[in-house]
Amino acid sequence: LAKELHDGVGQSLFTVSVALQAVESFIKDNPKLSTYINEVQQELQRVMNDVNAYSHQLRPHSLDQLGLKPTIQMMIDNIMKSMPSLTIDLITDGIDRCEPVVEINLYRVIQEALHNVVKYAQANHVQIRIVMDETHIYMDISDNGIGFDKKALKSAGLGLQHMEERIDLLGGTFEIHSKLEHGTTIDIVVPKMETIL
Repeated sequence: LAKELHDGVGQSLFTVSVALQAVESFIKDNPKLSTYINEVQQELQRVMNDVNAYSHQLRPHSLDQLGLKPTIQMMIDNIMKSMPSLTIDLITDGIDRCEPVVEINLYRVIQEALHNVVKYAQANHVQIRIVMDETHIYMDISDNGIGFDKKALKSAGLGLQHMEERIDLLGGTFEIHSKLEHGTTIDIVVPKMETIL
């Protein structure tokens, strides 16, 4: 979807913008119409900016260019800049490039987990551990926050459900361990699939 937005919709909008510029060159002696075309161009530019932003949000460019570990680290750095009271440690072992669908889903799960920590957990420390061997990726995300009653999981909103759905999509396992006043840990195991060289 990110690729289609950028390469398909984005390029089509750019073509329309070029066409409008050509039309504008023929109506310079009509101020009213020229003003209207200019307003349409400005709105079109806003839409193009939105499409570019959405495509980036769907799949960060750094994920393709740098890989999972650096992209996660950049996200962590940005969160800690805005929340100096929160420390987030990223521990990795054997991290290599893997299927794009694996990378984006693990990235989004971590993103959602950190969002929940910031919004609900009242934690000051989070540890993200990712270990990759020849066949699987093992990931756990732990915080020292207030935790929650596991019986209340069903009413915890869509975030946790979406995380579990992403891991199910990869054929993996997703488990949450939490206890009031004792923090929360999310344990994930997914098949590595094919390695990207």
